[in-house]
Formats: sequence, C-alpha cells, structure tokens
Amino acid sequence: MVLRGQTKVNERLLVSILATVLSVWFAASGCKPQIPEQGPQNSEVTTNPNPLSVLVINDEEFAERLERLWNAQSESKIRAEVLSEEDFSSDWNQISKYDLAVYPSQYLGELASRDLLLKINPRLLEDDNYGAADIMPHDREKLTVWGRDTVAVSLGHRPWVLMIREDIFEAAGLETPETWEEYSEVCQRLESPPELPEIDAENWTPTTEPTATDWLDDLLFARSGSYISHRGSFCPLFDLRKGIPLVNNPAYEKGLQELVRHQYSEILGDRLSPESGWERLLKGQCAMAIGWPAPEVADAASNAVIRVAPLPGSTSVFISTSDAWRERADEESIHIPYYGQPGRLISVTEASRRSGSSWGLVSWLSQKKNQQQICSTLSSAFPTRYSLLSQSGRWLGSELSTQSVQDLTAVVRAYQDEFVIMTPPRISGSAELLRPVENAVLDAKAGKTPAEALSGVQKAWTTQLESRREEGFIRELELSLGL
Repeated sequence: MVLRGQTKVNERLLVSILATVLSVWFAASGCKPQIPEQGPQNSEVTTNPNPLSVLVINDEEFAERLERLWNAQSESKIRAEVLSEEDFSSDWNQISKYDLAVYPSQYLGELASRDLLLKINPRLLEDDNYGAADIMPHDREKLTVWGRDTVAVSLGHRPWVLMIREDIFEAAGLETPETWEEYSEVCQRLESPPELPEIDAENWTPTTEPTATDWLDDLLFARSGSYISHRGSFCPLFDLRKGIPLVNNPAYEKGLQELVRHQYSEILGDRLSPESGWERLLKGQCAMAIGWPAPEVADAASNAVIRVAPLPGSTSVFISTSDAWRERADEESIHIPYYGQPGRLISVTEASRRSGSSWGLVSWLSQKKNQQQICSTLSSAFPTRYSLLSQSGRWLGSELSTQSVQDLTAVVRAYQDEFVIMTPPRISGSAELLRPVENAVLDAKAGKTPAEALSGVQKAWTTQLESRREEGFIRELELSLGL
C-alpha cells in the first residue's frame, strides 16, 4: 500500500510492516497464504482492483469519512456501506457479505456466537503499530473479547457518569454525592430549587434519569451494579455454576426501589434518553443527571459549568453466595463503572478473503492520528487511548466547557483502574433477555413492590435458560465474560 504524499522511505517502511503483519497472520493461523497484495519490499505496490468492503451500522458520517480518508492515502481502496440497526439485526449472517464491520457493541455476542467474526491473532495485537499498551484496559481486554479470544477492536464508547450543576450545588451548599444514599439525600434537599436566575422552576426536578423504555434495563444495572458487583462475582446476573438467575435478590430490589423513587415521571414523562439529562442541565431544569455529556445537544445560551463525577456507589455489597450484605474493604472502590450498550466496535468477518489487509485497516483506524480524524465523529464514542485523553474535546465538541472535559477525562481514567465493571448480557438473543427487565421497572413504577416486579424477571429468565440450555446458554455467558 502506497501512501500518497509521503517519502519513499515511509513507503518502504509501511510496505515492510504490512508484509510482516501478513506473514505473522498466516504463520500463526496455519492458513495457506494468498498472493500478497504488496510486492517485495523494494518493488512497486500492486493495486488490488477489488476494494475491501466495510459494513457500517447507523453512521453515514463515519462511513463517508473513513472511505474518503483511506482512499485518499492508499492505492488499495475500500467501499463502506451503511445499514440501519433494524436491517442489520434482521439477518446477522448478512455480515458475511463484507470484509469488515463497524457495529454497536451490544451485538458482539450475536455475531461471535454464530462464528461470524474472525479471531485476531494475539501476535498482531502485540504489533508496535497497534500499540496495545496505549489502549485503555476495559476497551482492550473486556469489551472486545469472546472467551479467551479477541474478536474486535474498540473504537470508543460513552461512559455512564453523574453530571451536576456547579452553581446550583454551591448555592445549596451541597457536595457531590459519593453513594446512592447521598444521591437520594441531595434529591430530597433539592425538591424545591434554589433561587437562581438560570433556574427553570416550572420544569424543575432535582435530577434527571433516562426514562425511555429502551434505557430502563441499563438504568437498573447502572444503579444496582454497586450493590451486587465485587471481585468474587464473575457474573452478577446469573449463577454460572448452578445455572440460575440471580436478579431477584436484595441488591436489585434496593436498586429498583431507589430508581423508582427518583423518576419524577409526572414532570419528565417516560421518553427521556441519557442525552436528555445533559439538555435539562444546560436549561437549568435539574441539578443532577445520569447519562453522559452530549455535544450533539446544543445550547449556546447556557454558560453553566457542568461537573462530571463517577456514578454513585455503595459502601456495602450483597454477596449472593452467602445471601448476606457485607461492608466493602478499605482497598475496594465503592464505584462500579457501568459499560452499557452505547459504543462502536470493528471486526474482521470470518468470511473475509483478505484478512491480512482487513487487519491492516483495523490497525490503521485504531492508531492515534486516525482515531482523531475519524473516530471522533462517532456518535457513541470517546477516546480509547490514554494518549488521546488530553484531546477529548475533539470527541465531546466545542460546546462543552474545559471543566466538563477535564472532569470526564479524569472519570474515564479512574474507571480503568477498577477491576470490577458492570455490563449487560452480551450474548445472542440479548434483546429478548432484557425485555423482562424493562417490564419489571415499568411494573415497579406502576405500584408493584420491587420483589414482585423482579420475580417476573426471575421467572422469565429461568424459562429462557431452560429452553436454551442445549444451545449452550451458560457457556455463552462465560464466553461473553472472557472465561
């Protein structure tokens, strides 16, 4: 591959690197090498007339930029095609029409369980051009694996955080809540808003949380994660040894009870997304919000300083094996990061006939310069490399204050130090699995006790588990956790 506008030295260096990558790939995989698309190191590059095909889900801007920037530099072309999530999920096997795919992170289990993704050779992940040590651990080791294999590279995601209005907290004499109990206390103290000119008292709520049905499962997991997750819990939703659900227990009951208490549906309705909290903060309609800063929500009239903090946590945790609560040890963090559905991954498909070249594109896209130029446009992304955190503003947009960017960067860095994280199930049929959780939150909001609402989830999951046991339901859960 020749990069236009570069020196002959750089041309030869790149050809050498890609030739090495191809030889390592085929040697390690045991595959018979195809005719290389690059010629010998000192010869001219032979252009492959057939472009690599890249499937992009729900992001036309990203697809256009990727295709334009790659094709402007390379003699070997790519063709990016965009599909909606609805069209994509109607037939998972259609990914086999492409060499690579860029897709929402929640679909990794759907694709990997069907053997539609190519395993990335570990030697390639150790390549200096990939720079694995610079990629943040959760992106590198947890969100991209299926069992012990890496099957994707993370292009970014948005972390769940707590956002607060600094001026409102100062006027009310409040500190940033560290636990969910403190969060509830702040909500109680802010039932009536302070008298500030920037406040919209008519539409006021102490906090804003995502109330749209599609986000209710995430909201419950984000809150309950701090009550159920600990170093000994490989899967906080299922007992992998016994093959039974764990959702109907005091940890989730506590999380659901608190969630319902702070929904404020009479004012907010049931249609809010995580981005809505950011908008309401800017408009002075609340003092706190759970979600993430959303640069696509523009409100130039607001000069408010938004502070960003980790999700509240818990000083105690429920141990399902002993059916009892315990206090967290001093060395344990009370904060449990939640990595929900938003995010983008790129994978080489199992059907790709040019896996070496496909990996070259993945490596190129993940590199620092190209992440800045291309991945910063992704709607659900945030830098995946430590070296890019200082430039997070490119991802977050000019509307965000320097303070907001600095705070979010600090939270993301701190999240990487946490051994335990909370994620939704990343297996085939996850949408069907999560629907009873959404229904449980709605039932609790309608008046059922948390125990009654969650018993419905327990029953539904037990039924699904039994019907899918022969399909390897538990094994899929283990693989999704890197086990």
